[in-house]
This record gives sequence, structure tokens and C-alpha cells, in this order.
Amino acid sequence: MFGYLARYNNLKPDVRWRFTFTLAFTLGVVALLFMGLWGPGDKQAQGTVAALFLAAASGAAGAFLGFLFGIPRSQQGEAIPDSATGEVRRNYSENTNLEQISDWLTKIIVGLTLVQYEAVVDTLKKIGAAYGPLILDHDNSSAAAMAIIIYFFMASLLFVYLWTRIYVEALFKRQSVLLENELKTLIDAEKESIATADDEALQLADEFLDQKSDPTNQKFANIEETVAAASAVARNIIFERTRETRREAWQKGQTDLVAKTIPIFQGLIAAPGGEKHRHYGQLGYAIVKSPTPDWQAAKTALETALRLRGEDVQTSGTGYYEFNLAIVLIALDKNFQAGKKSDPAVKDRVSDLLDRGRVVIPQLDEQSIQDWAKLNNYKI
Repeated sequence: MFGYLARYNNLKPDVRWRFTFTLAFTLGVVALLFMGLWGPGDKQAQGTVAALFLAAASGAAGAFLGFLFGIPRSQQGEAIPDSATGEVRRNYSENTNLEQISDWLTKIIVGLTLVQYEAVVDTLKKIGAAYGPLILDHDNSSAAAMAIIIYFFMASLLFVYLWTRIYVEALFKRQSVLLENELKTLIDAEKESIATADDEALQLADEFLDQKSDPTNQKFANIEETVAAASAVARNIIFERTRETRREAWQKGQTDLVAKTIPIFQGLIAAPGGEKHRHYGQLGYAIVKSPTPDWQAAKTALETALRLRGEDVQTSGTGYYEFNLAIVLIALDKNFQAGKKSDPAVKDRVSDLLDRGRVVIPQLDEQSIQDWAKLNNYKI
């Protein structure tokens, strides 16, 4: 016997408690089998089965309550940053519906048991009185049935409670860590994807804006989509670089290079949140000074820029949008192209735009504006 005790003490704690409860359940079942031998008359087998069913039902009820009582409570409060990495980590702080249900049911069951204590005892006595004669041919058969209920109920409750506290809590924590790791992996992959898209967009835009590059090269075929797929930060960088390239090329009369900026501005507009007046304004400028201007596209771009900008005279583009739109409307004016005066509506619109444009370009030195002004008696 002492040898068995020594072996038992040498067991690991997580094995020892499981061994203890397994032994308790085994001894309980053996006791039921022996009890069946003293069953009433020729109904010993029936009594044994009844005892086993009663034990199983009691054990199931105890296991259910043990699980409810043992469900780990999550820690409430703010997550604490990891001191080593600085990353925010939670010590199983996620709340769950199962936890709330467990909390509610536990309080309800305990509350009803305390309030209805006498009713619970009476119910237990009735069950004992009903099953006792089937299990044991003795005057205290009902007490034996109640003992079976209490024994297996408490054993199952304690066993499942400990199992839930030890293993389910560890399982929840492990799943929480796995979820955090998966989320971190997805976030890292997303960051890497964004960084790759940004690098590709920045490099492709720089190569495309090189004066020596061939815009018909196949690698530039999807430049608009590449620019649109970049992050907001990368798109801002591309916008500033492209705007500066367009401005310098405009000043130097390099219209081919100005035309190269058009698809990049179109890509910036196509990006999520890219419909900004500055993007449309720069697109309009680029079209106006390209070798073969699409006047209707320029009109659409500049009018959209004016609409998005509004009447805020402090915003960038004030005067320049109007000046370039006047050039576009003059180019689209069929009367002017035929050497005739513009219709009153067109004249009034162009005159108003020029009045606003001369705030930043007083001389209005564009040749088409000079010719239109003379033909329509607009004083420059």
C-alpha cells in the first residue's frame, strides 16, 4: 500500500488530480454494481441499471454546473503595452457571450437554490423514494439513492470545474494568442503589400516622367492603375513630383513632357479619395499645354476643379483655374474660331473668368486671350 502511495505522490499535479477523480468515479460505479447484488428479488439487473442511470443523470447535472462555475472570467480594463516590444497585448481580455451566460445562469441557479432550499430538499427526497426501492432492498433504500445523487453530482461538479479552470482557460488564452498572431500576420502582410505597391508606383512614376523614357513602353501600360493602388502618402509624393515636373516642363516649352503627366494625374483622381480639386486642376493645366489638347477633357477637368474648390479665394488654384478655363472656352468657341465675336453668354463667361484670372496673371499674355479680347472688345 505504501508503494502505491509513493507512486501516487510522484505523479505530476495535473495527472494526480485526474487520477484521483478517475479512481473516485471507478469506485462509485463498482459500489453501484455491488449494490445491485442486494437489489429486490429477481430485479437485481433492473436495480443496477436504475442506479447507473441515476448516477449518470446526477453526474451530468454536476458536470453542467461545474462547467458554468469554472468558465474563466475575462480581465476587464485597458490592454497594457508589452515592455519589451511596445506592442499592446491582452491577457485574455476579450469578453464572450458564453461568459455572460455562465455568469447569469450561475447567479440564477445559486439564487433559486438558496430561496427554494426546502423545495430542492423535498425534490431530492422524492427522487430517492422513487428510485430507492428499485436499487436496494432495504429500509434505507431512499437514503442510498440520495447518496448516489449527491456523490456523483459533487464528484462531477468538482471534476468538470477543475478541468474547466485548468484547461478551458488555457485554451481560451491560447486561442487569443493565436488570433493576435494571425491578425499581426495579416497586418504585416498588408503593410508589406502596401509598401510594395508604393515602391512600385513611385519608381514607375519617376521612370515615366523621365524625359528620355518612351511612354509607349509596355511597362507603362497600366501606370494609372499602379498610381491609384498606392497609399495616400505615396500618392501625395507622386502628386508633388508630377506637379513640379509639369510646371518646369511648361516653363521650358517641353509639351511632350507636360503630356506625360496627364495619365499620372488621372491615376491620382481614380484612387480612393482622389477626387480633389488640385488633382483636377493640374490635369486641366497639363491638357491645355499638351501638344494636341483635348479641349473638352480640359474643360471637364477645370470645371470640376472649380466646383470642388468652391468660392474660397484663399485656396490654391484661385485665378489659375479661371485663367486656364478661359483659354479652353475660347478654344471651344466656334464663333471665335470663325473670326466672329462670341455669343453674349460665352463672352460674359469668359470675361468673368479673365477678371478672376488677372488677379494672379495681370498681363493675360496668352496669345489666344489677346486675340479674343481684341475681337470682343475686352480691355486687357
